[in-house]
Amino acid sequence: MIRLKENEFTDIVEYMRMHYGINLEKKKILIECRMSKTLEKQGLSSFGSYMELLKKDRTEKIAAELINRLTTNYTYFFREVSHFQILTSEIFPKLFQQKRYGPLNIWCAGCSTGEECYTLAMTLQEYMLQSGTCSLVRILGTDISEDVISRAQRGVYPIREIDSIPQSLRPRYCHVEADHKNFQIDEKLKEYIRFKRQNLMEPSAAEKY
Repeated sequence: MIRLKENEFTDIVEYMRMHYGINLEKKKILIECRMSKTLEKQGLSSFGSYMELLKKDRTEKIAAELINRLTTNYTYFFREVSHFQILTSEIFPKLFQQKRYGPLNIWCAGCSTGEECYTLAMTLQEYMLQSGTCSLVRILGTDISEDVISRAQRGVYPIREIDSIPQSLRPRYCHVEADHKNFQIDEKLKEYIRFKRQNLMEPSAAEKY
């Protein structure tokens, strides 16, 4: 394994903080472990050489690979259930009362592989069905990693993840594939959501979508 020198580690930490707002100050071992094989495949012998290539790369492909390797995308459906209960009991009623005309826009920044966005869409749909509310809802899910955005757009998940979705919602929003290894998010639910890659450090990140 290629070892990460202290000055190289500092260079990577500063680069990630300046360009993406990601703090890797305590992640030296993670960087070393996740990036060593990438360097070897490219025939590089040091992290310094890798960073030189990255800074010269105008295609941003190397930077995209670095992001995909170093970001941790841990999430699951209905994570922090109490948050979605508060949305239903307190926040949604106020939002829909205030938003009588036009679409309701919701932005999920750092959406990872999409579970939070789909959970929000399910929660919204259930609220509207039970309250008799009718409104156009648009959810934007953004993440810095192209890999996780691609997975979110597909909306296909390992069957084990279905356990965190309430049983009452599964028939309406989840379609188990024939081999029972994966399930797909319902296409009508997916219409609520648009996913795109977004770096929150870019000036345009908070522009109206």
